[in-house]
Amino acid sequence: MKLSWAIALVLAVALPANAQAQAYRPPAFPPNGSPSGQGTSGASRGECPPIGQQAITALVPTGAHAIREPFLDDIGVGQVVWATTTRETPTLWFYTPYELSEEIFAEFSVLDSEGNLIYRLPITYGDRPGIVAVHLDQSLQVGEDYKWVFSIYCTADDPLYVFGWIQQTTLPLELEPVIANASPLQQATIYAEHGFWHDALTILATARRDRPSDSAIAQQWHALLESVELEHLSDVPVLP
Repeated sequence: MKLSWAIALVLAVALPANAQAQAYRPPAFPPNGSPSGQGTSGASRGECPPIGQQAITALVPTGAHAIREPFLDDIGVGQVVWATTTRETPTLWFYTPYELSEEIFAEFSVLDSEGNLIYRLPITYGDRPGIVAVHLDQSLQVGEDYKWVFSIYCTADDPLYVFGWIQQTTLPLELEPVIANASPLQQATIYAEHGFWHDALTILATARRDRPSDSAIAQQWHALLESVELEHLSDVPVLP
């Protein structure tokens, strides 16, 4: 089926000829401030082995910005770990320096804007240090902020953790035909350019996991991570 001239014109404008990754362009933060977060964990403690140079890390953009704390009226400046997705049930990605097992395991939790726990998932997969995927099976509501927490337990009561926020937003109507007629790598570029971090990351992380020797994927993966100062993780294996 041939594309209409209108769709073809949109595609020609939106898609670069070589489909190389563009720098991630974050969306505007909420005018009343964004919830604070923590993109990397602290040093190992308790029974956790030393983690070397790279701590537990959420593959999410971070930056200093006006922040607000849920349930409080105070607004200050601090680290923001916040990104958007078009997916009702998105996937998030985390670097763990540990081999996960029943003894050293991770847990992923999601809370709504009122602080109610809506999802919890224990994670024991990950047979070596690397980047792991965590799929959220609980549906998100458009426009609502949700807090996620990724914790690693070496002891029952003293986890290492990172946390941040995610919001589902609606894909603009004009982008729907562009996404529908684009290749996966082109889709990743479009999502990144329009501020949908989790969508772009999931496409490239999945491609990197499935085809680790593909140089085009590796280049685009590195470019996306570099745009949010996470390029030091670009050579880390994405685990099955």
